[in-house]
Amino acid sequence: MPGTVTVACKHPHGLHLDVIDNGGTRRRVTLAGNARSFGAADATVGGYALTEVEAEHWAAWAERHKDSALLRERIVFATAKPQSTQAQAAEQAAVPAIAPPLDPAAVPGVEAAKAE
Repeated sequence: MPGTVTVACKHPHGLHLDVIDNGGTRRRVTLAGNARSFGAADATVGGYALTEVEAEHWAAWAERHKDSALLRERIVFATAKPQSTQAQAAEQAAVPAIAPPLDPAAVPGVEAAKAE
């Protein structure tokens, strides 16, 4: 399964997708989280951060974790085409995140960092 897939992640801090091969070697891919880009309107789609992942790695991880709430509750999903992932993420905007990104403006006494 050559190529890549676009993985959408609605976890604020992202996720590590670990796959251990038959020789015991661990391969890790880190998904971006949706909190990393708070305030950047075009960095997420429907509350999902998007990361390109090798298709083989995603398939192995998804098969191993097929009963996980992360997949079942649509916190993380993937499609072969970035446009399809973006469309599905937009459709699933109402899916609640594990924890919503923190809005600095909503926290008393906290000011958002200013761009230099």
